[in-house]
Amino acid sequence: MPAAALLFDLDGVLVDTYGVWEGLVRDTAVLLGYAPPGAGAFRSSWGQGIEDDVRTFFTRHAVDEVRAAYEKGYPGHLGRVKVMPGAQAALESLPQPKAVVSNTPSALVGLTLRLAGLDRHFKTALGPDDVGASKPAPQMLLEACRRLGARPRDSLMVGDSDYDEKAARAAGAAFVRFRGDWAPVLTATRSSRIP
Repeated sequence: MPAAALLFDLDGVLVDTYGVWEGLVRDTAVLLGYAPPGAGAFRSSWGQGIEDDVRTFFTRHAVDEVRAAYEKGYPGHLGRVKVMPGAQAALESLPQPKAVVSNTPSALVGLTLRLAGLDRHFKTALGPDDVGASKPAPQMLLEACRRLGARPRDSLMVGDSDYDEKAARAAGAAFVRFRGDWAPVLTATRSSRIP
């Protein structure tokens, strides 16, 4: 059977927020008294959760403090959010119930989806603060499947990172890697055999 439910990462799949997060992490570093990370350090951290951001960039602060700084600073960077080419049309063509599972805090996920005009496509959207763990832990995916009324093994996760793939495997969901082209995603969601 085709996938019963679809789970999507946010950043790099539905929206291009690389510049948003690069600026936000830099500004948060300055605000909290750290040297801003260089471009290479940020690039290698792209997609990780806040817990890893704390271990990588903000070692003197707690996760909740960094999350609060992100939530405060994020709106100032929203002008850089761009919908990924083809995302709107792809989502409109997919009848399955859909969820967003992102390592971005849930309040910022909702704000970004509304700004991008994509929120109407999703029954639910989760961040790590909803379940107490970022990807690659499977908790967000399991909770999204529960909310969508689908078994993880009948669901398909669409993501662009190893964090997404490891979370899908840990949850028992199928995975397809998004590489900027929606055609393989659409094929996978409609296939009689989930990859």
